[in-house]
Amino acid sequence: MQDSIMLHWIWLFITRTMSFYKNSWLNRVLLWVLTPIVKAWDESAFARLLFHKPHVDNGEQQSIFWRLLMVERVVLKSFASRLGQPIRKKIQKSVIFSFVKSMFDNAFFIPLSVYGSMLVAAACTAIVFALLQHTMLGKMFVVKILVLIIGWAMTFLHKSFAYYWRNSKLDRWLRKAWESDAFFAAQTNTLPYRMRMIATVLGILLVILMKIVSFKIALLILGGVFFIILMIWQPMVGVALVTMLTPFAPTMAVAGLIVLTYIGLLMRYLLHVREKFIFDSLGIWIAVFMGIYLFNAFTSYEMVSSLKIALMVSAMMSYYFLLYNLIDSKKQFKLQINLFLTAGFAVALYGIFQHFSGNAANAWIDKSMFSDISGRVSATFANPNVLGEYLILLIPIAFVWTITRKNIVAKWFFGLNTFALSLCMVFTYSRGCWLGLLLAVAVFILFYDRRYILGCMLAGAVSIVFLPQNVINRFASIGNLADSSSSYRVSIWVGTMKLLDQFWFCGIGPGIDAFNRVYPNFSHSAVTAPHAHSLYFVVLTEMGLAGIVSLVVIMWVFFQRSTSSLALTKDRTARLLNIAIIAAMTGFFFQGFFDYVWYNYRVVTIFWGVLAFAMINRKLVIKEMGENTWKDN
Repeated sequence: MQDSIMLHWIWLFITRTMSFYKNSWLNRVLLWVLTPIVKAWDESAFARLLFHKPHVDNGEQQSIFWRLLMVERVVLKSFASRLGQPIRKKIQKSVIFSFVKSMFDNAFFIPLSVYGSMLVAAACTAIVFALLQHTMLGKMFVVKILVLIIGWAMTFLHKSFAYYWRNSKLDRWLRKAWESDAFFAAQTNTLPYRMRMIATVLGILLVILMKIVSFKIALLILGGVFFIILMIWQPMVGVALVTMLTPFAPTMAVAGLIVLTYIGLLMRYLLHVREKFIFDSLGIWIAVFMGIYLFNAFTSYEMVSSLKIALMVSAMMSYYFLLYNLIDSKKQFKLQINLFLTAGFAVALYGIFQHFSGNAANAWIDKSMFSDISGRVSATFANPNVLGEYLILLIPIAFVWTITRKNIVAKWFFGLNTFALSLCMVFTYSRGCWLGLLLAVAVFILFYDRRYILGCMLAGAVSIVFLPQNVINRFASIGNLADSSSSYRVSIWVGTMKLLDQFWFCGIGPGIDAFNRVYPNFSHSAVTAPHAHSLYFVVLTEMGLAGIVSLVVIMWVFFQRSTSSLALTKDRTARLLNIAIIAAMTGFFFQGFFDYVWYNYRVVTIFWGVLAFAMINRKLVIKEMGENTWKDN
């Protein structure tokens, strides 16, 4: 592929076209027109507030919020020193500790035959129990036989998973696509003696545990313990799993991964393996927002329901702190972006498949106006608007990751990724998300190079000729109150404003139950709804004045930190990634005017994760100031 003449000429055509436009008379006329406008903007009070001179000191650490948060750190550190150190010494001297640590250090280097022995022992033990209990019929008995056969076959594989992976074509291709180093280094540790015997005993004990308690409970206990121990030695695995699985896994599974990662980190802290947990300036305000959210849950009209929702949302929001604290190198950050975009690629391909296979849902379409739309894709998010909001966060980042890759395989992998994400966005037929993405594109161009504004406008005008008629009709209907979806939202907003006349200061509490208890008394035209269908209306309704003020501060701190950090480095990748996240967040917040973009908990997790990406990028740039900035290695 690296020698492909066709790919070379396509890329050459794109770069030559951009170069021609930069040197054209059209570009010079545009600059002549826009320069006075840009100068007036740069000298405005709002621009000075948003883009004040960047500084890299830790002035925010002198704030009251910072000092209050540091109290927790001092207390926990004192507790860890007095209690954690003796416990740590005893644990590290134990046989179990040495065995478990060796298992984790060598998990991918242990011959597959060892795992096969464990499966054979577990299957044989389960079959013996089935024979004794006369339960030899049914699907579970067939599963036990299959596990026995698979385990027996694995006993003949005397090489490790790392060996087979390193010698696979998938490993070579993925390293090129992600521009990464080898996933598994050469083995350096010595494997424990009699590993096969230990694995056999573990297989037997596993089945006995499942007989004492239920199968699901046993798996949850073992999985939880395994994950916590894993987090003590490799906490990055936790955030990597959350990043990769959030678009696909159930909400409770994502929340469970986050909570287990925190438990592992707490134990890691007590064992003095890690002694830092940092709150940056944005993180402080996120913590304040979480505190207000939890307080309003206690004062809610439906306290029990609101508390459940508040705890879930807080767990998802806390993903920000995990990412910010655990990612402290360019290599780790690059891996997270790769996982984030690759998961998005899979979601987009599934959405495209839904469209062309005829499996797209038609539950969110006014058939009287859009009979030419067969359905709207939702992929793994069960709602096309939710999918569109997810895609807004990905597309700008995927585009930047495409144009900044050096390897041709990586460039075309992420190029196809960007195309798939954009095509999937079209098939959502979400007008608000389309507008949000267009705004994100405009913001990206403004920050990247203003000379492309007119060229992109002309390209957009020409592209209308090639768009399907149903897409044009859908876009042209924006603002048309004859559409049931638009009139439905307006009715909800009118009713919400009546509600806010009485509850604007303190709110009514988080969640659908609290809203449904109060809102019917103010509803317009007897329209019912699960929420206010606008991020800002929902926050004001649920959390009152304190909630909306803290959200605005979070938005301001994010944009101010992100835009001012553009002046900290001239490195292309770091700057463009920063611009992409600014653009994505602008589009996302814009869509928030027309929909409650935090309705889906998984999107909430991804949103705070992307915010963390921006602050991590800034942190790494500051860390590299005085050294050579961003190098993709």
